[in-house]
Amino acid sequence: MFFNFNFIFSESFLNQNAKHLMNKLIGFYFFPTIVGWKRKDGLSIFMVNLFLGWTIIGWIAVYFWASANEAVELRSSKVVSKPQSEPVIFVPEETVILQKSAELVA
Repeated sequence: MFFNFNFIFSESFLNQNAKHLMNKLIGFYFFPTIVGWKRKDGLSIFMVNLFLGWTIIGWIAVYFWASANEAVELRSSKVVSKPQSEPVIFVPEETVILQKSAELVA
């Protein structure tokens, strides 16, 4: 005989393969958590994945949630709009300083 089939059915071989398969299944189950862990709602993704990941719809929903782009928060800048009748004139800072110093001397 070229191959000993008893080795395949031995207890140690089955234990190794079972552990390897369980590791792969757990990794696949928590794949959405791995994808979304760096997000600010990573813990929420983990909790939903833990409790609803066993359903196919729950796993797919958590996966899309984890892989979606986070909303970019735009910095609010105060924009003061002037009425259209007033023209906007740029005055260099040096001119303003010279005018103020001339006013102080006079």
